[in-house]
Amino acid sequence: MNGHVEVRSVVATLMIVVMLGLAGCAANGSSQAGQSAPSVQASSDCGGGSSNSSAQGQRLASSLDDYICQASTWKDISEKQRKILQEARANHGVTTAQYERAWSDFRTCLINRGYKSFDLIKFPNGVYKMPLITSAPTEAQQNKYYSDYTDCLQEEVMGIDAVFNKQVGNPSLYREPEDGVADCLRRENLVPKDYTADTLRKEHSARKYEHFNIRDMRVRGCFAANNWNVNFADEGAADIW
Repeated sequence: MNGHVEVRSVVATLMIVVMLGLAGCAANGSSQAGQSAPSVQASSDCGGGSSNSSAQGQRLASSLDDYICQASTWKDISEKQRKILQEARANHGVTTAQYERAWSDFRTCLINRGYKSFDLIKFPNGVYKMPLITSAPTEAQQNKYYSDYTDCLQEEVMGIDAVFNKQVGNPSLYREPEDGVADCLRRENLVPKDYTADTLRKEHSARKYEHFNIRDMRVRGCFAANNWNVNFADEGAADIW
């Protein structure tokens, strides 16, 4: 192990992704939940994903507006988020203020359910993620947290987060996270212009990143914006219990 814990979530049916095996590598047996967007059939009013099978990969939608439209139809999000996403579609994107408010409300939602105050991780590109958290004292508390996390995620931030992440970290709307991360790293001049998703896959498989510093918060911001969270055990974990 090289001291980091990854929680990787891709577009799938709604779930809380908790990589308990990997989390065991973190300090104090910490674990992290990663949010993912639900996979649903796009409304007839929304554009569908691209079937382009080129080297650049398939797309989630034909445009950001179409992706926002799809997100606004996800059955698991609250009406509160749905209204914000409908407004975002008209304005061609989620604003930073809307995004930050959603994450603030998500944090407040958890604290109001009895968890200790904690700080969110903010990356240089403006993306927020949950910190690693220490293991719950009991299995019952851990299960309650999973339930509360899901409820707060669906109520406050899931759809808004998905759209904002695409805006800053995957504007080409690549379906595969490796394509999105590689594109983000290139756009941020953190890797050579010929760096590809296949190169990233090889480096990740070997756990040897030769083209960038995996601890660089700008690099981690590109990963986070594509729902691929990289955390390090020596950075500590939040005790929310």
